[in-house]
Amino acid sequence: MTSIEMAGNDVVALRSRYLLPVLVLAYGLAAALAAPDIYLEMLADYALQFAVLPPLILLGLLAVAMLRHRHGPLAYLRRTAATRLLPLAGIACLVCVGLAAFTTFKILIPQLVPFWADPHFARIDLLLHGTDPGLLAHALLPDWAGYAIGVLYGPVWFLAWFGTMGAMALHPGDALRRRYFWAMALTILLLGTVLATLLASYGPVFFDDFAETDRFDALLQQIAESPVGAYMAEASGYLLASYGAERPSLGTGISAMPSMHLAIATLHALLLGRLNRWAGLFGWGYVALILVGSVYLGWHYAIDGYVSIAAVSLIWWATGRLERRPAGMSGTY
Repeated sequence: MTSIEMAGNDVVALRSRYLLPVLVLAYGLAAALAAPDIYLEMLADYALQFAVLPPLILLGLLAVAMLRHRHGPLAYLRRTAATRLLPLAGIACLVCVGLAAFTTFKILIPQLVPFWADPHFARIDLLLHGTDPGLLAHALLPDWAGYAIGVLYGPVWFLAWFGTMGAMALHPGDALRRRYFWAMALTILLLGTVLATLLASYGPVFFDDFAETDRFDALLQQIAESPVGAYMAEASGYLLASYGAERPSLGTGISAMPSMHLAIATLHALLLGRLNRWAGLFGWGYVALILVGSVYLGWHYAIDGYVSIAAVSLIWWATGRLERRPAGMSGTY
């Protein structure tokens, strides 16, 4: 190999190593320039929330050890702790920067593009299902299912998201780790910011508030009478109050299309399928539950979830090309 070829390989390796961090930092900078007060507050809030990461990382790491290293899980854990803790800190900072930017842009959506798409998505749902999917879910599911949906859609989803990010930050395989974080970054940027802004919508639970109609009164009544009625009244009220307030709050911003709950769940199902066939089947089962939960709770139209599943599957396929790069091109992220 000539010196010119070696220099070219070094440039490619550096680009592979630092391109994703540069993209995330640029995303954060764009949010900071667009709304500095909101971004800085979100950045501080997320930094405080990351105090819960260590136990979630441990849980995610244990899951990977049992799935991929059943014959030597303890050795895997020791090796990973020795080689990945410092990169983990860097990844945690980038995740914090990226999530703060995501929330900032989500809060800004109605200022950039007024909500316009809900009547169209509601009509598409009717054409696809013959009725509102939320009403169908309430009609088919027993009352006790509401408790399970509330837990699976809320705390379990958050635990799975941050636990998986922590586990993948510690994963020793450069290619799979790089693929996962590229897919996560593109999902948040392209779906959570770009597509969510272009297809600005608020979802069935807010339809009557914004459109000032009784279009979803029947669904809202079903939600109010379900086991999660009190929680939904509190959660939707929190988002609606924050929407009209001058000071943003953590986890706020109203956006229905595409469903980020389905996007993240789909990404994790694809990742689990890459690690283990049975784990992948479990992951897709969870995707199905989140899809049902998204319409049962009224947060989303069914089409929001369908778009997310299709888009994230395409992103996962595209980032799979990173895994097939030569070993010399592997990078930190």
